[in-house]
Amino acid sequence: MSKITYFNNWNDFNKLPFEIVERKGLGHPDTLADGLAEAVSNNYSSYCLDRFGIVPHHNVDKLYIGAGLFSVEYGQNKMLKPAVIRINGRISNSFGGEQIDLKTLQKKAIEDYLKKILPRAKIGKNVIIEHNATQNTRRKNWFSPQTYDDLPELKKLTANDTSVCVAHAPLSVVEKICISVEKYFWNLDCYGQAVSPKYNDIGQDIKVMVIRNAENINVDTCIPIFSDTLTCFEDYKKRIKQIEEELYIEIKKLNIDKKYNISININNLNSGSQHPYMLALGSCIECGEEGLVGRGNGLSGLIPTMRAKSNEAYFGKNPVYHVGRVLGFLTQKISNRIYLETGSGNSIYSLAVHSDALMPPTNLCISLQEMTPEVKGKVEKILEEEFDTQKYLRQIISNIFTSDFSSKIL
Repeated sequence: MSKITYFNNWNDFNKLPFEIVERKGLGHPDTLADGLAEAVSNNYSSYCLDRFGIVPHHNVDKLYIGAGLFSVEYGQNKMLKPAVIRINGRISNSFGGEQIDLKTLQKKAIEDYLKKILPRAKIGKNVIIEHNATQNTRRKNWFSPQTYDDLPELKKLTANDTSVCVAHAPLSVVEKICISVEKYFWNLDCYGQAVSPKYNDIGQDIKVMVIRNAENINVDTCIPIFSDTLTCFEDYKKRIKQIEEELYIEIKKLNIDKKYNISININNLNSGSQHPYMLALGSCIECGEEGLVGRGNGLSGLIPTMRAKSNEAYFGKNPVYHVGRVLGFLTQKISNRIYLETGSGNSIYSLAVHSDALMPPTNLCISLQEMTPEVKGKVEKILEEEFDTQKYLRQIISNIFTSDFSSKIL
């Protein structure tokens, strides 16, 4: 096992005088880029694992999406320019001389993901795919492996970089509200992961900012309405007020301590805004805005301003040996398990050093709410179970964690 340092200075964020948490919803350009990168990587990895028994070298964590343009008016909308999904990065296009049909795999992954998350987006009609990934490298056969010898990670799994991955559990009150507000607009599976939009008139580019000042919590949200479902500004205001009432009910289901005073502001309507947030596709990729991997939520599904964060983005990186993806996944999973199985709040910092063993990582720093020998014993058992090179790959490539990781233990 790697060097473990324990601390008993776990920080309960519910006790801080001030907290800010943000979530960019599943249809936000940046979150959409994260999800599409995951979908492309997962589909490619699953195909290759089934076909060749290995996952060739690839990274699509520079995927870009955006720059479309639509006009919107009450009762109608019109496409002026389609949005673009540009698959950047590098990806192996063969193994052992057998070509891999990258375009077909990538298109299938993107179509399936958009059908679930942004159903009004149609490839070839209002969204165009640009296949821009290359095999450029100075390393012989790195992105065109001929034999298993061209995949050195199969013999010795080492970290590709020196980096730190950070995870926390449980969620604070503010974080729970932030996650729950956006989740309200989705049909969820048994793990709490989004599978389809709940409402036909509401777009998916939802943004939530929750601010707690002492016991006062303000939920500031941006929620788009499809322009072709409205006839006038009065219709828009009426729908926003309905959503506000529903969100108060939804937040109440969280059983938040009654000491908190909660207020909701949607689309600045409470301040008298006369600028309706209307969309045609459901994401601001239709307004000329752009999304890039790693600019939005962390693996927790949140942007927790006050918390320590991982150095690496998770989405679209190599699922075999990339520190950000492998240790990002395992660190968050371990943190969740520790809380669920011991009741101890915790923060975990996993440090991997370039060319050292990836698992277990070189150093682990674990801050625990409960520092009893029993809890530490359970923690070390969890670490031993999770740092198992035989388990993590299929778990990673079978899931997309843009919804959140807090409700899912694999």
